[in-house]
Amino acid sequence: NNYVLSFLPGNLSIAPVAATVTANSATKPYTGQSQFVTGYTATGLVNGETVSVLTGITDIDGVGTNVGSYINRAFGSANNYTLSFVDGALVITPAATNGVTNTVEAAAYGALAPSNNGFFATSLMNGDKAPMLSALTATAVGAMNLGSYNSTITGSKAENTLSMVDGKAVIGSVQE
Repeated sequence: NNYVLSFLPGNLSIAPVAATVTANSATKPYTGQSQFVTGYTATGLVNGETVSVLTGITDIDGVGTNVGSYINRAFGSANNYTLSFVDGALVITPAATNGVTNTVEAAAYGALAPSNNGFFATSLMNGDKAPMLSALTATAVGAMNLGSYNSTITGSKAENTLSMVDGKAVIGSVQE
């Protein structure tokens, strides 16, 4: 009653909320095939919202074939959120190989020292064959007396965790 009122429009400002987008990570054993990890999670979303509201996010898959670490990265923007990003990774670990066995020939006493014949392996991945064993070497037996002698294997292959089985050279007596 005692006032003449005039009305002015007001403003309401809604500030975006900070949220963090983390690209997914995974650890997988070497298979010889291309592998990947994709996707992301988010923390800091409000009112029960899920990652489905983050429609402006792009995920670059972490893709790799060989043993190593590959980055999985997400980026972009979303309405109502100020986003920060954390990279994920695909980690490819060496595959287990059941055994690499050193083969050594036998010899009779008085003959030349036994020699290494090579290697054979079990549980190789994706059709890997003997060439994958080229990084391995065996100790020479070099013995000439009667007895049994070990020949050990050394070396490694990045894609495989190798368990080595020594070769055994046997020098026996000559049969007449």
